[in-house]
Amino acid sequence: MTRIGNNLWYFDESYWWIGQTTTSGGLGATFYPSDNTIKDLAWDGTNIWAINPSGILTGYSPTGSLTGAIPGLLTGGWGLTCDGTFLWASDPESDKIYQISLQGELPKGDVNSDGSVDLLDLVDIVNHILGLRALEDGSFRRADCNEDGGIDVIDALGLVNVILEVGGCESVSPKIALSDQEMEILESLKPYVSPSGYKKFMTLVEHNVEIPSEYRLSQNYPNPFNPRTDIRYEIPGGRSSIHTVLKVYNVLGQEVRTLVNEIKEPGYYQVTWDGRDDSGFEVSSGVYFYQIRTENFLDTKRMVFQK
Repeated sequence: MTRIGNNLWYFDESYWWIGQTTTSGGLGATFYPSDNTIKDLAWDGTNIWAINPSGILTGYSPTGSLTGAIPGLLTGGWGLTCDGTFLWASDPESDKIYQISLQGELPKGDVNSDGSVDLLDLVDIVNHILGLRALEDGSFRRADCNEDGGIDVIDALGLVNVILEVGGCESVSPKIALSDQEMEILESLKPYVSPSGYKKFMTLVEHNVEIPSEYRLSQNYPNPFNPRTDIRYEIPGGRSSIHTVLKVYNVLGQEVRTLVNEIKEPGYYQVTWDGRDDSGFEVSSGVYFYQIRTENFLDTKRMVFQK
């Protein structure tokens, strides 16, 4: 059953028609649908949509004209509703509720067809890229974020944008620089992918990240922090490698911890400080400074450790 204004529309299993009645009980128009096994109805503002036990969705005008059909997305059907943008259908065969666009497709990026775009969809894309799980036609199409006919790291990073709600699935360019939040999403893959698979995937990601054009020391994240925080820095291109030192100091200027002291190639880097000094003891709460130094670059930033 669904409602249009003051009228309710229902499917009568005895007469196999879709009928209209007012909220006060008066009978109105009826028409015979093309399917007589309807389980539920939904109104999208223009059409009445019907779902049958096989999961086939059929659209009708209020006068009974056939306006559309969406077959093949579901394995079964029972309940149906519409929020004005998407149809929401329950599938008793898979025990899931699906979100379906009115154009007949699940949302871009919804690889596992559960009606939402989240980390589990990213896991499926990564497993496909690693050759561990081949995606079927519908899932493959929704995983191909940039619609270039293939699934690769760029599609995975496009999906990260959707999860973070910072852009569309297709909004990643072939060469990108990753934000702290994007790195967090990628790191959250670790419980779902083998260590060797994660390393291989992150190597592919690195190959799609542009070389920085200048030195940069980013603000640590999170800040304030407890028990650890991440510090990102960038080494620009123009030379093969450079000696890089990154240290933590207290407010008296005393050295607390050496985080980096080695030769670095141009690229993007991230190091984690766990709030401990070089001897392994946890430092006290308060303000600390971290400083990066190379032969031609020096920068210092402030951070707060809270217990």
